[in-house]
Amino acid sequence: MWLAIKAWEQGYTNTAFGYLEKLLLIIEKQDYSFLFTRETLMGLKDPEKIFPLFIAAYENGIQKELIHKVYKIRGLDEVDYHPGYSLWIRTFGEFKVWRGDQIIEPHAWKREKAHHFFELLVANRDKWLHRDQINLILWADTPVENATNYLKVVYSTLNQVLEPDRPRGAQPFFIERRQESYRLNPKARIIVDADLFDQEITKGTIPSLEHALNLYKGKYFADCFIQEWQTIEEQYYHQQYLMASEKLLAKLIDEKDYEKALQITYEILACDSLWESAYRTQMKIFHLMGQHGMVRKVYNQCVENFQDKLSIPVSRTTIDLFKTLETNGK
Repeated sequence: MWLAIKAWEQGYTNTAFGYLEKLLLIIEKQDYSFLFTRETLMGLKDPEKIFPLFIAAYENGIQKELIHKVYKIRGLDEVDYHPGYSLWIRTFGEFKVWRGDQIIEPHAWKREKAHHFFELLVANRDKWLHRDQINLILWADTPVENATNYLKVVYSTLNQVLEPDRPRGAQPFFIERRQESYRLNPKARIIVDADLFDQEITKGTIPSLEHALNLYKGKYFADCFIQEWQTIEEQYYHQQYLMASEKLLAKLIDEKDYEKALQITYEILACDSLWESAYRTQMKIFHLMGQHGMVRKVYNQCVENFQDKLSIPVSRTTIDLFKTLETNGK
C-alpha cells in the first residue's frame, strides 16, 4: 500500500499500478478492506489518501471489479474525481478546518463570506440549505438578485479553498449543489468534532469520556459569524459536556483516581465557574484525600463566586455537604 502511494505521488504511474494490483489481491484474500474505511496503526492516517490512485487504476482497466468492491465498502459511487483527503473540522472553541493534515490558514479562505458560508454548511451538515436561506443569513440587507450573484462567487471560492487541485470541469467533491440548494456531501469523509463528541459520550467508558472532554475546546461555534443562530445547539453541547464530566468524575472517584478527578473539576470550573456541582465534587475529593483545609477553601471560593457574579447564596445542598464534611473531618 505504501509503495503504491509513494510511487503514485512521485509520478511513477505504472509502478504504482503494479503495487496496487498486488495490494488489492491481498485485501480481497485477507479481508483487509478496513484499511480504506478507518485509521489503523500501520495504515493511513487518512484512508482517503489512496482514492485518486484507485480512480486512475479503474479508468485504466486495472482490477476494476475489486476497486468497485472497495467503492461499495466505502459508500462511494463510481467517481471520476476524489481530492485524496478528508476534511477535519473543529466547531468547539475556535473554528478550524484541516484538509487532511494541513490546516487551512485564515488568509487562505480568500473571502470572508466563503468562511461564513462553510460555517453555515457545517452547522447544517445533515440537511440541504436553499439559496434563499443562505442569502437571508449572509446578505440580509442586499437585494435578492445581488445576493444570488454573490453566492455564486462565494460558492466558487469555497470550492477552490477546499479543493485547490481539483481538475477543471470536475464536480466539487465536498459540497453538493442541487438546483438552488447546497449541502456537505454525505459520502465525503468529513469529520466534525461535535459528532465525535456525541459518539464518545454515548460509549460512556473512561477513555471515551476523556476523549469527549478533550474535544470540547470551548462553546459550539464560539465567536463565529453564525453563532447567534446556534444558541440551542450551543446550550445542548455545553450541557452534554458538563454531564459527561460528572459521569467521568464518578467513575474516577470509584477507582480512587483522585488526582485526575481533581484536574477535571478545575477544567470544568475554568469553562463554567458557576457549575456548583464541580465545587461539591472538589470538596468530596479533598475530604477523601484527607485535605480538610482544602474543603473549606473550595467552599469559600464557591460562596464568593456566587455572591460576586450572581449576588445569590449557594444552594442548600452545597451548604449541607460542607457542614457534613467539616464535621467528619474533625
